[in-house]
Amino acid sequence: MKQHLRILLLFILTLAIFSCKEENSEKKKLITISGKLISSESKIVYLKMIDNFDYLTDNYIVDSTLVSSNGHFEFKIEHLPSNLLSLSTKNYQPASYIVLRQAPDKYYYGSCARFFASEPTLYLSNTDSVNIEWFDNKGLDSIVHKTSIGKNQNIMRNYYSNISDNVAGHLDRENPLDSQIAWNNVLKDQQEDLISFDISGIKDANSFENYMYSEIVLNNLNGYLNWYEDVYFDKVNSAIESQRKTGLYNQIFTTYIDHLWNPNSFEYYKFTERFVNYHMNLKNKSFKAYYKPTMEKREIAEKILTGKNRERYLSILDRQIKNVL
Repeated sequence: MKQHLRILLLFILTLAIFSCKEENSEKKKLITISGKLISSESKIVYLKMIDNFDYLTDNYIVDSTLVSSNGHFEFKIEHLPSNLLSLSTKNYQPASYIVLRQAPDKYYYGSCARFFASEPTLYLSNTDSVNIEWFDNKGLDSIVHKTSIGKNQNIMRNYYSNISDNVAGHLDRENPLDSQIAWNNVLKDQQEDLISFDISGIKDANSFENYMYSEIVLNNLNGYLNWYEDVYFDKVNSAIESQRKTGLYNQIFTTYIDHLWNPNSFEYYKFTERFVNYHMNLKNKSFKAYYKPTMEKREIAEKILTGKNRERYLSILDRQIKNVL
């Protein structure tokens, strides 16, 4: 009897120790996002996830919390639903969602709206925690500093704050350069943007480095094609009518196909739309900047897209087609 009792007690003790370890393990996985909001009006802070390949979802609020009398707020999360997060004092959609929902035909526009600079936007891994000091300037750029991963966040914020200064945004439509000279200028500007961080990390699709690489490179390609299709419209339209894939398009779309882009990248979604649109143009033998969601567009997308975001893009098309029909 005593032997059975000892075995039972040993079992209970082992179970308790295992449970405690599990509990501690779970605690270690918690991600803390905390800080101080300097604002005389805001009483609530919302934590939002940004997933542009799912911009039709209404489940973008991760959590919300009250701001203390001294401005302190804190979130504790077991698992991040997306690496790209933002803080807001209003319960509205992420800015990129609003644009893609209300004006999907403007997917090719540049990022001059500074979607990710007007509010604190963070790119975190599942092991990061961050503490920020946030000045809510009522529509002006928020100031984010004193973060535990401050270097990355500052690089990202500085890029978005000055995004209108890139070469792609200054290509002259009144006195256009030769297309190859303009292309070389874009590549030169791109290298200057990329010098701010170690691009050896781009092999990991979900890394911060890959995120910034995706945003910078695809934004420059997108901006260049906006300029090229405007300035050289007759040349572009002629090539599409004869179904000739020009060397320029081959070069740019080969870059798009060959790299493993970050799935959180807004520019990645936009360029996926452009890639599908281009193949729609080839099929219809005429140039259009945008095609509404149709079964024809879905069939093209299903045929030409690859990678894990292929199904996510098709899912968006399915929802759009259902609403249109």
